[in-house]
Amino acid sequence: MASAVFDIQQHVIPGEHTREYARSKANSQEETLFIQVKQYTPKGNGAPQKGDLNIIGAHANGFPKELYEPLWEDLVKNLANKGVRVGSIWIADCAWQGQSGIVNKDTLGNDRTLRPPSPINDKTDTTKIASWFDYSRDMLQMINHFRMPRPLVGIGHSFGACAIVKLALFHPRLFSSLVLVDAVIATHHPSHVDGYMQPPSMSARRRDVWPSRAAAAAAFQKSPFYQSWDPRVFARWVAHGLTQPDPALPDVTLTTTKHQEVFTFMRPSHDALTPDGAAVADPDLVPDMDCTHGVMAPIYRPEPGLVFDELPHLRPNVLWVFGGSSYMSLEAMREEKVSATGVGVGGSGGVAAGRVTQVVGEGWGHLIPLEAPGFVAEAAAASVAETVRRWQREERTYEVWTAKPLAEKSRIRQETLDAMTKAMAKI
Repeated sequence: MASAVFDIQQHVIPGEHTREYARSKANSQEETLFIQVKQYTPKGNGAPQKGDLNIIGAHANGFPKELYEPLWEDLVKNLANKGVRVGSIWIADCAWQGQSGIVNKDTLGNDRTLRPPSPINDKTDTTKIASWFDYSRDMLQMINHFRMPRPLVGIGHSFGACAIVKLALFHPRLFSSLVLVDAVIATHHPSHVDGYMQPPSMSARRRDVWPSRAAAAAAFQKSPFYQSWDPRVFARWVAHGLTQPDPALPDVTLTTTKHQEVFTFMRPSHDALTPDGAAVADPDLVPDMDCTHGVMAPIYRPEPGLVFDELPHLRPNVLWVFGGSSYMSLEAMREEKVSATGVGVGGSGGVAAGRVTQVVGEGWGHLIPLEAPGFVAEAAAASVAETVRRWQREERTYEVWTAKPLAEKSRIRQETLDAMTKAMAKI
């Protein structure tokens, strides 16, 4: 869709080569998976300037990257009102979803013909499961590929927020700040099996074939699920959430197959357990299951809990954006996430240091950036503008240091030697 706000470029680049799970690739470990990237540059920007903000986006499971365009439009306007220039906004479909999934359809072993769905527990399908952290590594690949200048801000939604936090954890200085929109980051407990079974079960049974795009749009308009969406988002869902497997025929299906959507929600664990389901019999099948509170069966998803445990070490500024009616953002869950963020070794200092804040969108749910992009954009702009000012102060300090003679910058400082000598004298 043409944009009045952005010049839009599309890129296809190689993703991270070695994936988390061997069977993320269907035919060979040496195959290349590609990621499809969109770059949104505000119209009339002119020549890039030092300090232009680059934003990295990360989408939710099953929702193509284009659905976030209204959020980007509103965000750029809000930032401009605060005197912040945006260089570009970059967002990739993860390798197994959206346009990336279409590019990789043969490598993912994913049959896109219009056929009846296989059962959720079909082992020929559940082997082709990606790790959320593959998305983290692919985003780093994207940033390095395009040599994106700082400052960088990450904005992620749902599972994409979890992936972008993981990226910030293994490269702590990469992002100046993060905006985490109803992030799927939480401890998983076996007693909550009904909670984490529901989303994949619903997705596995969803309709995924329509006789035409118009018929699909008419069906979506009748569904309460879509009626709460911003109209701009809904229009992009009809345009980008559907694809024609055969261009000669009007039939359409989901751009992200329901199978890949289900695989993103879960990994099977039932075939790794003892016959009574009480213990893990084959740890190679579930190498990342946290069994602290018991096994999770018949499915599990390791990344939300693993990232939750690492929140204390998160260094960038963080704005948590919660949907007030979201099943992922109950009040107790919000408090757990906010209070844990940045308070550990290497972290930002958290709430007490003024580096972690939150905002709650009352009346909106897990899909708050699709329902209320204006609300999310306004909150994000306020947080990001302060981050940019902080980055500018840090950059000025760095520039003062770079002006010193090379010999001074590349040798051990005398003060350091004196301090070491003094400490050794006390031994």
